Amino acid sequence: MRRPRDIRTHTQLADKVELKGNVIHMELQKTQVIDTPGVNRIPLVSELLMDRWYPVNSVWKLLPWNGGPFDGRAPTCKVTLVYLDETMRITKDLSGALYVYTRPFV
Repeated sequence: MRRPRDIRTHTQLADKVELKGNVIHMELQKTQVIDTPGVNRIPLVSELLMDRWYPVNSVWKLLPWNGGPFDGRAPTCKVTLVYLDETMRITKDLSGALYVYTRPFV
């Protein structure tokens, strides 16, 4: 088991990243609502919601069904690492969807 580490980027989407076997565990920090091809925008309120960052972690912990407002649990997720090398990572989420990440060649 590896020690948790923070992912530090200008967008800080997740931290407390930990690899256990071939499963990557993360604590989510924020999310963004963006356009997705084939998915319609929400009528009337889409302009208020789209292309904005939302502080998932702080809000999630306040919700009563997550144990809030004082001892709320953090929003966590996990993905299974299917393949990894120096230039590519393939992960699978809980629904079975595969995600392929590659590094650009310079």
